[in-house]
Amino acid sequence: MGTRWMRMRIRWMNRTTRTMKTVGLWMAAVVMMGFAPSSMSADAPIPDRTPSPPTTPAQSREASLRLERLSHDYLEAFWTFNPIRAATAGLHAYDGRLPDRSRDAVAYWVVFNHNTLRRLQSVDINQLDADERVDFRVLQFQIGEELFQWEALAVHRTNPMTYDVGWGLLNVMRRNYASPEMRAKVAISLLERVPAYYDTAYKTLDDILPNALCEAGIQMLEGAAEFMRRDVPASFSGVKDVNTQSALRKSADRASLAVSGFIAKLRRGKLPYAVDSFAIGEKRFERLLRDTEGVALSVPALLTIAEKDLERNLSRARAITHEHYPGKTVSDIIDMTRRAAYANDRLIPEIADELESIRQFCIDREVITIPSPVRAVVTETPSFARWASAMMDTPGPFEMVATEAYYDVTPADPSWPLKQQADWLADFNKYVARNVSVHEAYPGHYVQFLHSNLAPTAVQKAFVSYAGAEGWAHYTEQMMIEAGIHDGDPLYEMAQLQDALMRNCRFVSAIRMHTMGMSVDEATQLFMFKGFVSEITARREAVRGTFDPGYFKYTLGKLQILKLRDDYRRKMGSRFTLKGFHDTFLARGMPPIVVIRERMLGPDNGPSL
Repeated sequence: MGTRWMRMRIRWMNRTTRTMKTVGLWMAAVVMMGFAPSSMSADAPIPDRTPSPPTTPAQSREASLRLERLSHDYLEAFWTFNPIRAATAGLHAYDGRLPDRSRDAVAYWVVFNHNTLRRLQSVDINQLDADERVDFRVLQFQIGEELFQWEALAVHRTNPMTYDVGWGLLNVMRRNYASPEMRAKVAISLLERVPAYYDTAYKTLDDILPNALCEAGIQMLEGAAEFMRRDVPASFSGVKDVNTQSALRKSADRASLAVSGFIAKLRRGKLPYAVDSFAIGEKRFERLLRDTEGVALSVPALLTIAEKDLERNLSRARAITHEHYPGKTVSDIIDMTRRAAYANDRLIPEIADELESIRQFCIDREVITIPSPVRAVVTETPSFARWASAMMDTPGPFEMVATEAYYDVTPADPSWPLKQQADWLADFNKYVARNVSVHEAYPGHYVQFLHSNLAPTAVQKAFVSYAGAEGWAHYTEQMMIEAGIHDGDPLYEMAQLQDALMRNCRFVSAIRMHTMGMSVDEATQLFMFKGFVSEITARREAVRGTFDPGYFKYTLGKLQILKLRDDYRRKMGSRFTLKGFHDTFLARGMPPIVVIRERMLGPDNGPSL
């Protein structure tokens, strides 16, 4: 999540070379999420189950100080290792830097995480207060994720998508935290480092790469090269200093050439020797589930949950069809929603008007507190990210100046063939767009990040769980239908169900592809016939699953939140309110939901699924 690393989404461009060149930028962000090592025992429910011996105030103070020092040290090291992520989070002391992804640097980072984990384990969680316990657990999950990513998966050696710099440049281009002249100089600093960065990248990558990652990396980088050459200089066209303008153009050209050279090396030296193997296997899949989200389930048990929810949503879609459109099929009704397309020149202004009405619904129905009057501004998606129909770009949690929050929406490209333009607008029709706006903005990601930015500690602000972030946004889609938005119009619910079925198919495909030998072709069929999407979209979703096994976490998080809501309602009884539940849920950032569950229900809170 910016890091807009977790808000790159929803629907994918149909066909075109340009789409294939840019989709990898999204892939790069997704593949960097959702992993942790087996050495971190984070089984749900969270520890602290039995009473500990009484502690003295001095012991509690010592535990608090040790955690405080550890948190400070880890955050400082984390931002240094991830300067782009630091800058997008609003820590502008890291502006203009690129990360060191050499094998030596990564090896140091792995050792640092192991040492920090040992330090953390020496802190007695029973001597910490409630917020400190949240920090303790968030750090434990984050360290585990880093160790799995850089040690177990070795993404710097196996995944060219690791070497994306596009989102760092975009943050400098559009976030008005400093004057355009100052930000242009930051962009120059970033661009000047690009050639050496990609030289190191090629030396670091293994000779034999997974084919899916190699191809996706090439697609990503083709979009990045074009973005650097064309869009970065154009975004600073208002800078008056001619020397700065000249330096920016030259740096952008050199950086673009360096990326193109890296692509050529990948095509020549890596792609011909790439292998098809991608499955992480049952043992690692269970570790992925347990160590990143705190859910200790076997693969068969998880698959049962996934398939049950898929059938539940299918049954609801059939029931709507039978009740409101007798004689029709679910596919017929989805085709009806496609006919409610926007005019291309009205797409952005109409979605902006609709967004305000959705926001007001949240206020009038007391769905959730919206902590800021600052609106999400609907604008056109930046050119390098136009693979998505819509996405949210909010200020980082430590941003002190730039409050702009952009809800990026992608019109059909006038250069496309007319049929393709029509298909794009039909896919992103008025029913679907409303559901996407709920997910992305109100009360989804935008409201989620407004709350997260108010979390009481730096640790809670800095680190984000995949299931916590995407589970919340996906949960809000169903919740808003339940709350009565759109006055019960069945077509809006059908659009919500179609998105839910897409995430259900991701859930099933991720498990079956990585643990049961499901092929990409078989996964494509699942998306087509149970997700009700076109073959090209189904194929794209299936391929995503080869390198993002964690994309099942949209539905995982949603189901965890629904169960937590039921359990919290039982705890609160007549005092329960939907607004109170949501505000309390979002009050401590976006950690794994088992952490929120303990915070809201206490130590003996039962399973999260």
